[in-house]
Amino acid sequence: MWPRLAVLLQLSLVMARPLQACTCEDMKWTGQMALQEHAIVFVGTATDVKPPYLEFQNGVPRRAVTLVTFHIQKSWKGVADSTITVRTGAGGGDCSYEFKPGRQYAVFATLWNHNPWTTICTPTETS
Repeated sequence: MWPRLAVLLQLSLVMARPLQACTCEDMKWTGQMALQEHAIVFVGTATDVKPPYLEFQNGVPRRAVTLVTFHIQKSWKGVADSTITVRTGAGGGDCSYEFKPGRQYAVFATLWNHNPWTTICTPTETS
């Protein structure tokens, strides 16, 4: 019972933080700027979208994450393999991008803790 209580307490601490809605402030990307600002740029088909999960750091929940695996059709920057897994948020105002399996996307991602991340604030879009 105590381990469950500890997990519930940790979750309540994360959820008790003030909510911060996503604000991208009308980002206007040019092709050159988008390519320069993102470590990873490719066109690919979303082959798997995992359900969101809580990511922990030092035993404390940090953020909800959705993992999306892509089959790469064309890479301009940062992708050497035929597949890549990109992270985004879980929705609900966290700037996450909602990917659908089977759809093709032009993805612009940054590296955060050595992991590719994308949001609605990037020029990522269906292609």
